[in-house]
Amino acid sequence: MSAAPEEPTFEEVGDELADLVRVADRIKAEQKWDKEHTYVIDIIRILHGQIGIRKMDLDAALREKRVADQEPIPKAFDKTVQSVLNQHTSQSKVFRKKNKRANDDLFYSPKGKHSGTWALRSDERARNWVKRKIGKVL
Repeated sequence: MSAAPEEPTFEEVGDELADLVRVADRIKAEQKWDKEHTYVIDIIRILHGQIGIRKMDLDAALREKRVADQEPIPKAFDKTVQSVLNQHTSQSKVFRKKNKRANDDLFYSPKGKHSGTWALRSDERARNWVKRKIGKVL
């Protein structure tokens, strides 16, 4: 006659549950990260190698990519993109209010503020940002 399998102790169940909660928290954090930073990564990809691109062309390229990838497109899409640009350019009050250093920005307007053109501040800076955020190069 074989012995019945032992039931796990309360501590073992608690440890397993704690591990599962940590995994769930990590997954939720990754999903939040993706929502917050997917635009930045896509903008970096589009602006890489460009001297400058008009905002309307940037919006069109981002929209096309999101449609192809079946990603959601917010109703105020162009404003969402502008907000992301503003959060990552030292030419913006939004960026400066966060007390970021000028050399932390990723994007700039090569023809000046309000010109409607955007470019990467530097490929190296963008590459370092991506490494810090996701641990790999695009």
